[in-house]
Amino acid sequence: MGVVTITILVSTPSFALDTYELRGSGISLDSNRNNPILYKSSLKLEFTNLSEVSKGSLILKSQQNTIAARMISDDWNISYNADGSFVGSGPVRTLQNTYYDMTIKGERKYVANNWSMWEAVGELKGANQEKYSLRFIVTGDDRFSSTSHKLTSTIVIPTGNAYQQESSSYIPEKPTVFRGTIVSWLNHDSVVHTVQSQDGKGNVISVFNSNVLQPGDKFSYEFADPGIYHYLCTLHPWRTGIITVV
Repeated sequence: MGVVTITILVSTPSFALDTYELRGSGISLDSNRNNPILYKSSLKLEFTNLSEVSKGSLILKSQQNTIAARMISDDWNISYNADGSFVGSGPVRTLQNTYYDMTIKGERKYVANNWSMWEAVGELKGANQEKYSLRFIVTGDDRFSSTSHKLTSTIVIPTGNAYQQESSSYIPEKPTVFRGTIVSWLNHDSVVHTVQSQDGKGNVISVFNSNVLQPGDKFSYEFADPGIYHYLCTLHPWRTGIITVV
């Protein structure tokens, strides 16, 4: 699947209708063949009153082919819901008068003040069953940002983690997460462990500190600030990990 990053710019004009604009660029996947082709993609979508598409365009470009299309606004529907999710569908027409049906669905994953992030998936399907798959990361201003959603991430403490000869410390060992993410450590080992923050020189610091985690226990911490966070197991100090928060 490709990833398309979209910025939503929300404006509130003085007249009755609210106009919302989605813009983005990224990658789409041509899934019509044994060796799929990746396309550089760009998208523009404007809609009013959270339900009516006024205009939009889509461009998919690879070394072999370019698809440039405009949305047929009268036949498009989009709904933006109070929980922050959105769903849109409708036809697009290329410069060569080829028609495709396009769908897009988004689920809000993170809220910070009036800024939100969504995960979204989309599809472009032609009359001859040709199909292009889209995956989006959507960011921007959010009319319904008062609803609280949090990103989550999981780190597994694997079996055998108490032994120095075992290579796996944590899974994943060096993840990167967004600020505001709640990271949870799950003890899948058969012995107890701890999660203790430390600085880059190995000195223990009091940013986060779990109790003793019995097998099956979980410890969670929300990372509010960007930075690089080091940690270790105080019972098995050769077991260290790093989390990067962006």
